[in-house]
Formats: sequence, C-alpha cells, structure tokens
Amino acid sequence: MPVDIPFSDADLIVGSLEPDEREVKGIVAPAPVPPDTYVALGATTATRLTAQTAGLDPAVAQIIAGDTANRYYHVRFSCTFHPSGNATFEKAWVQGTLESTGDGAPPIALSLDPIRSDHPFDLSASFEIGIDFKFVNAKATYDPKIPSALIFVEALNEGLANPGWEFTQTSADRLSGLQRLQMIVRTGAAGASGAITLLAQVARREGFLMGTYRAQFDQKPAITFELN
Repeated sequence: MPVDIPFSDADLIVGSLEPDEREVKGIVAPAPVPPDTYVALGATTATRLTAQTAGLDPAVAQIIAGDTANRYYHVRFSCTFHPSGNATFEKAWVQGTLESTGDGAPPIALSLDPIRSDHPFDLSASFEIGIDFKFVNAKATYDPKIPSALIFVEALNEGLANPGWEFTQTSADRLSGLQRLQMIVRTGAAGASGAITLLAQVARREGFLMGTYRAQFDQKPAITFELN
C-alpha cells in the first residue's frame, strides 16, 4: 500500500546565483545572471520509516523492525528553476551530502526518484517501496534506452552518501519550473545530517554560455536537514 506524505512546495527558499569559484579562479568571472533568474529549494520533509508506518508493505515493515542497527528515512523536497530575459538554464545539478552524526554504518541513499526521464516528472504525495527499498513507481517508469541527448533528468550516485540529480534542457523540454525529488536513506542508529546544494549552467537564448553558477541560500551554500 502507498504512503501519503505531501511535499512542502510552498516553503521555498530562494537562492541567488553566484559564479562558481572553482570555475572562475584565475580567469575572468562570468557575467551576473539577469536579476529575475534564480533557483529555489523547497523545504525538506524527512520522515522516519517504522514497522508501524501506515501503508508499508508487511515484508518491508518486518525488515525495518528487525534491523535495530539502522534507521530508514523517506526524504523529499523540490527545486525550482526560474529563467528570465534572454537567460536559459542549460544544465543543473542538485547534490546531496549525507554524514553520520554518531557511531554505526555511514548513511547512504538506497533509492532515488526520479531515476531517468526524458521529460519533467511530477511526483505525487504517494509513494511505495519494495523489499529492496526501491521506489516501486520509479522502477516501473525507468527507461534505460532513452538517448543521452533526450535525458531531461537523471539520478546520480544511488547507493552512496552523495546522491544527486542532473537536469538538462533538451530540444523538447525547457529547464523551468518546479521539479520534485525524493529518496530513501539508511543511516546508523544515531541518525545523520544532510545538506543540499545546487549548481547551474546558464546561457543566453542565442546559445552563448554565460558560465556556471552556484546557488547561495541566505548567503549559505547549502540547505541542511537532520535525520534523527
């Protein structure tokens, strides 16, 4: 049975786009992006999964109940791309970092959603995971045969502590608007902390690449959350 956990789409944290220091060091910095070109991250909703969580598959609940050394969390948030004027987002990377807050196994992202799609993917408030802790819907819609030139969004580093997604503007879909993301995270018994950063390549509409920019959220490079 699916579990219903809504996204916090209304709680947006707007990020200003600053030239990525790693790129501009020693060379001329790219021009500032137009004032109304920005990105935003939605508030992170992290829910601990337990054997009593309504809707969990009984087999999944049994695994969680028997694994006293680890905790399992469902983490979801959104990102928004807002191009303006003659600026367009060519590529963007939403990157997560998971760190243990105590002893035990290091945290990892067991499953990411969406995995790979050739179009913007609208996740609903419902989700369902299998005994492998993979999102059932993500596995059902995954298409490994999508040509690379048509991939709009692709998950990165599933099974690691630095999960993320790469977005690419394609000939069919503009990189604009709200995109929802979710993952299943396994931590040690002490829990973990997490951070989300966003990097974007911006170009002028004529195709001239302006540069790579890193989002700053209230003058901070990342949005943080706790899994405890």
